[in-house]
Amino acid sequence: MRPPFDQLPLHKGDPPYSAWGLYGEDDQLGALNLLTPEIVAQAAKEIKTGIRVGLSLPLNLPSPPSHSRFFRHRILHKAPRAVHDDVIEMNTQCSTQWDGFRHFGYQKDNKFFNGWLAEDFVKPETSLVNGIHVWCAQGIAGRGVLLDYYTWAQKQNIQYPIYEPHPVPLAHLKACASDQGVEFRSGDILLLRLGWQQTYFSLSQEERDAIPTRPPSVAGVEPSLEMARWLWESGFSACAADVSGFEMFPPDPIKGGLGVAMDNVRKKAEAFVLSYKRAMEMSLEPGVSRTACADALASHYKDGFISFTFGQAITLSNDPQGKPNYVIVAEHLEKFEKAGFGWKVRLATYNIEVYSEGSAQCWLTWEIEPKNGQGWQWTNIYGFRLLPNEKGELVGDGIWEYAVSDNEIAGLLERCPTFFQL
Repeated sequence: MRPPFDQLPLHKGDPPYSAWGLYGEDDQLGALNLLTPEIVAQAAKEIKTGIRVGLSLPLNLPSPPSHSRFFRHRILHKAPRAVHDDVIEMNTQCSTQWDGFRHFGYQKDNKFFNGWLAEDFVKPETSLVNGIHVWCAQGIAGRGVLLDYYTWAQKQNIQYPIYEPHPVPLAHLKACASDQGVEFRSGDILLLRLGWQQTYFSLSQEERDAIPTRPPSVAGVEPSLEMARWLWESGFSACAADVSGFEMFPPDPIKGGLGVAMDNVRKKAEAFVLSYKRAMEMSLEPGVSRTACADALASHYKDGFISFTFGQAITLSNDPQGKPNYVIVAEHLEKFEKAGFGWKVRLATYNIEVYSEGSAQCWLTWEIEPKNGQGWQWTNIYGFRLLPNEKGELVGDGIWEYAVSDNEIAGLLERCPTFFQL
């Protein structure tokens, strides 16, 4: 038996209303544990026609994708034989995907499902913990219930923008379910249709091209305590929607009671971005060495800072036995020099999205002035965090916790395929 919502969390110190440990300390399935053989067998009895409907988008959509994570497909003809092989390069943000338990954690304490830390996922012995491969070991099969909110909203004359943080109220979901005659059972897989495809395919290519250049924003269920309570008490084993998230994003900080705190972290994140800008633009000053610039940049990184590139993770640590962070950064800048680009880089634009009272994600677009050839731009994503003091208060100027540099490296490899061998 699952405990009532008001009895969560199960352990002192766990995130509010979390159920970590309900199915054991080593559990990696969460609510999927509700899909017992009896529940699945009962669901199978509801099959009437046997008609199957694919719910996945083509692998090359959206196009262009977010974060410049392009889908690439090559067909290899094994001539003279009548044989073909396919070579596919893709990021899991392409097409249709389900986020695992280590994609987005509890921001305040930097913890993930069942208490795992971000740094645990880059250690060889725990790198696979909380991965979706655990879900796939026995597959996900159960009773799917569809709430066609898009059609229901049209009947009610309710208009909403898909690419804005429009909240779908709980009252609307309940009314939609009632109108469709849907009744929920424990273990159901909730599928919510908001009409993403209808919106996306109505856009011009120019409008589609603009989407990845903006901070993420999308309609979804309202991020309220009432919604969380309903999802828990309805006994859903999983939820999915036809948009890039399930909750609206970004959430409304005022409704969540964090207006002042969110504004504070935004101001601190912006000040930190400008500090990082000044460090990087030391490269434009005559006589400044790469080492001095690298040292200024590295001072913005948390001990344990993680750089993600094309699925690979590099951790920077202040371990006295290892290579100092500023040396690693200086070596990266040196590769720019050896590639013939030089390392004069300036900040072109930036965007900041606040996620919690202590964290934000920052999109920084850099522009290089190379020695030879035409300059270009790239956008890196940085995770900003305010660190707690001994009393748990979020103080200080903040720190970079991680970065995603797919766009930067893709541009470098396009212009210098041997960049990492330099």
